[in-house]
Amino acid sequence: MTGVCHSPLMRRYVSPRVGKLASLASAVVCLQATLGITTLIYIVPTPLAACHQAGSVLLLTAMAALAVSLRRPSAAARQVRAALVHAGGPRPTKV
Repeated sequence: MTGVCHSPLMRRYVSPRVGKLASLASAVVCLQATLGITTLIYIVPTPLAACHQAGSVLLLTAMAALAVSLRRPSAAARQVRAALVHAGGPRPTKV
């Protein structure tokens, strides 16, 4: 996913935040896998198992943030943006 976000063709269509969140999600997946394997190798010590559970919350949060950043704007948001541009008001920033 991170390679797609850094390609010149995709930079036009996705915000820089998507690339950062994709990199974060990839890093958290690696951390979560490492913690899971380590927890099993050392026969489930409680502190390591707790870190693995905390990592799952972090992974869920990172993936939810990535999903939200990839969501298309609603029809109402597109209409407001078009009305602002048409009225000559402040140009909305690209998200």
